[in-house]
Amino acid sequence: MTDTPMTDTRKPPAWATFAEHLRGDLVRVAKVGGQRPGGAFLVYAWLFLPGFRFILQHRIQRLLASLPVVGRVVARLYWARTCRRSGSEIAAIATVGPGCYMPHPYAIVLGDCTLGRNVAVLQCVTIGKRGDDAPRGPIIGDDVEIGAGATILGPITIGRGAKIGANSVVLKDVPAGAVAAGSPARILGGAR
Repeated sequence: MTDTPMTDTRKPPAWATFAEHLRGDLVRVAKVGGQRPGGAFLVYAWLFLPGFRFILQHRIQRLLASLPVVGRVVARLYWARTCRRSGSEIAAIATVGPGCYMPHPYAIVLGDCTLGRNVAVLQCVTIGKRGDDAPRGPIIGDDVEIGAGATILGPITIGRGAKIGANSVVLKDVPAGAVAAGSPARILGGAR
């Protein structure tokens, strides 16, 4: 036996992740609106900010899926309800970091993808795999801004702080800090 402490490799409980991400989302949307995050603002955001509500519903779905026995079924029903009401979809397999900002959550499809912290996604955006046999979907870094109508497909990486122009079709990696636009997207500058 050794005196070396063991490293805890367990994932945090689903509710802890939910709380952390909810806090991040609330802080981000409050900052954009010039408000103070807190309980009253949480109620306001739920009632009057459809983008916040859409992200929160995805987070609730993930929390429900962690429940034993019936969690996956209940989560799937909640997902279907959210899709019908919002006209947008975040797949259960999608990972959305805290601070996600969707001011206009309409016609958005997030499939197999990973979004980092403080990612802004505008309306009519599609992010996911490029075909069923693709190994994975896109990985979007922290602080990325994705313009309206953009499509990001395939096993690519969008670097931290990149900006994706409106109606761009991104099929290749975008470096950190770069501005990419066009169809297919090209790097227009700003890469660090």
